[in-house]
Amino acid sequence: MKLRSISCLAVILSLATISAAAQSHKTQPPSPPIEPGPYIIVDAHTGEALLQSNAGAPWYPASLTKLMTIYVVFQELKAGNLTLQTPIVFSPYAVSTIPTKLGLAAGQSVTVEQGLEALIAHSANDVAVAFAERISGSEPAFGDRMTKTAISLGMTSTTFGNADGLPNPDNKTTARDLTLLAMALVRDFPDYYGYFRTRYMTFGKRRIGPGVRFVTMYAPYADGLKTGYTCASGYNLVGSAVRDGRRLIGVALGFRRGDQRDEFLVKLFDEAFQLQPNADRPKVWELQNEAGEPTVVFPEDNCPGNRRVARRTVVSSTPKQPAAASAAR
Repeated sequence: MKLRSISCLAVILSLATISAAAQSHKTQPPSPPIEPGPYIIVDAHTGEALLQSNAGAPWYPASLTKLMTIYVVFQELKAGNLTLQTPIVFSPYAVSTIPTKLGLAAGQSVTVEQGLEALIAHSANDVAVAFAERISGSEPAFGDRMTKTAISLGMTSTTFGNADGLPNPDNKTTARDLTLLAMALVRDFPDYYGYFRTRYMTFGKRRIGPGVRFVTMYAPYADGLKTGYTCASGYNLVGSAVRDGRRLIGVALGFRRGDQRDEFLVKLFDEAFQLQPNADRPKVWELQNEAGEPTVVFPEDNCPGNRRVARRTVVSSTPKQPAAASAAR
């Protein structure tokens, strides 16, 4: 009996200790609220802006620049100046581009089709530059063509200085303008738009990917397009989704984490698909772009991962690049 009393007392003391420990344990604070930059959701057929905030604010495009690079490649394919099997040879200048990249040596090549898959599945900077040199002779000349193409599409506050989206003072855009570009990619190139569904590519013995996470997160509705990141620009995404035959285009810019960017755009799409057409809403081309300089999300001296790297290791024959940059992805 005495032994049983001692055992019961031990159990009570043990439970009391556990209870006290539980009470003293600090609960982890919830994740901070998502603070989005500019964003917009548009009906791709009507141009109706269903949801938007600061869609005309100036922004650095980062690797969303490659959407225009791809648009110009599609133009060349449609015009017959390129085929999907045309070789794209890498120059020393293209090879010197910083990651992310395929990492080919000077003189090696990819086909146009492989290049497109590498831009979408891997955001390969060296491939973007190789395309620029193949099409326009130099990256600065290609940047001029990109800017002229942007103007022709109604992208009134967009300019480009390079093909890969690495930091360049001439690379500027807005969520409004990026929406017009995404709409044009869907509208103008139905035969090639399917490349934006690329998740992985095989290159030699390498399996490269996984491409745009949003496409998987929002399956089966999402079907592309592109992410982008630099220190100044933050984490950005242009996405497209189709539900019940209705296509929406979404742009979300300036996030401090990639997962926040993806989750936020998924929530926006869910909300926008519930909205009915309304003639009183403005069309995307009716929205006004704003003047001024783009917001900087992460200053170079306070950038996650300290992703500060040299723009190139060699000088181009037609140089037009800043001395330092952070990787575009």
